Amino acid sequence: MTKQCLINDCKRDYYKHGFCKKHHPSTCAIDLSLRFTLYVHMLSYRMAGVLASMKEGGIHPKHRIQNHHKFFLDNIEPADRVLDVGCGDGVLTADMASKASFVIGIDINASRIETAKERNMRDNTRYFSGDATSIKMMALAYSQKYEVITMSNVLEHIDKRIDFLSFWGKRAKKLLIRVPALDRGWLPVYMKELGMDYRLDKTHRTEYTVETLNKELNAAGLTLISHTTNFGEILAVVKEEEKKVENENDNYFRPS
Repeated sequence: MTKQCLINDCKRDYYKHGFCKKHHPSTCAIDLSLRFTLYVHMLSYRMAGVLASMKEGGIHPKHRIQNHHKFFLDNIEPADRVLDVGCGDGVLTADMASKASFVIGIDINASRIETAKERNMRDNTRYFSGDATSIKMMALAYSQKYEVITMSNVLEHIDKRIDFLSFWGKRAKKLLIRVPALDRGWLPVYMKELGMDYRLDKTHRTEYTVETLNKELNAAGLTLISHTTNFGEILAVVKEEEKKVENENDNYFRPS
């Protein structure tokens, strides 16, 4: 009769010293060492981002190195009215204002909005503090229309993403979305397999592949028109499915 592992409820065949290969102390030691190394790796990555931002005067160097602003600028026109959802300190908002007709930035973090007003106010920008998922904010935005709504590293922070996309997708002719890619390398995929926290940021509710992003967009009645990847992020141009031609007299937001 084949011996079995001494661990309760484990039905694997005996390896040596009374244990199966999975539960043998040498295997467990490797597993623990691996998990600790991966944990330190992610902790170091997150801390590096904080320290790099401090060194760069409060602006994360990814804005300069990744140059994701180019994607947004390439997909807006001079006549466009733009809503930047989750604008943060307004770095991208101000850049888009250099090309677009008018840009509104909203963010849930009031202190970041104050920073945006101090550092990144332009003649054609306005900044407001508010929760883009709240009924109050949605009610205020309900009658407004924009040519473009941007969501740069926003969607991954939202719980009810389908409802969020469905609402904001109807407020603009086009959405420009930037999200972190799960398959940016082998490590995050492997960490997910191990049941570890693979997220770049602990506030992320999810991280994406093109397939999972497209699935959420379709569920929200939206279509992925085009996409590209850049430094482990997905940059997507999105439109509402079978969007009707808007009457030119629609109540577009105009600055007073």
